[in-house]
Amino acid sequence: MKKIITNTVFLILFLFIPLLISATVYTTISDGNWADGANWDQGSPPSFGWGNSDEVYVKHEMTLTADVSMQSSYVEISSSGKILGNNTFKITMTNLVQIINDGEINVKQISTGYQKASLRNNADLITNDGLSISGSMDTILNYGTEIEVILRLIH
Repeated sequence: MKKIITNTVFLILFLFIPLLISATVYTTISDGNWADGANWDQGSPPSFGWGNSDEVYVKHEMTLTADVSMQSSYVEISSSGKILGNNTFKITMTNLVQIINDGEINVKQISTGYQKASLRNNADLITNDGLSISGSMDTILNYGTEIEVILRLIH
């Protein structure tokens, strides 16, 4: 019995330790293109892969050149930070994502996926095509100075 418990514990550790150690903290170091690794302290943009639990700190003006899908992540935009999608690109929060905006988010759309997501806006949040919720949105808090959003709930 003791051997079965020991083997089970090792199996659990073997399966879950890679998930815990794969988390990476990304911080912007200069204004520019979101996808350009030169603008990030890690030398590459956040990967937002499943189970990564990445932490992302946007302290500069970052321009999207493609849609961004965020998974299992914490994203904080500081008062000097911006995520700009030029009304063309969108942010999708697909799995346990928390975004805190103290700067500016200006994108085509913010949408949620199938698991809980949280969005706290303390500054400027602008979307051209709205906020689309298709899954469970944990919280949307707005304490910002400007919010221009069309809300769409999809069941």
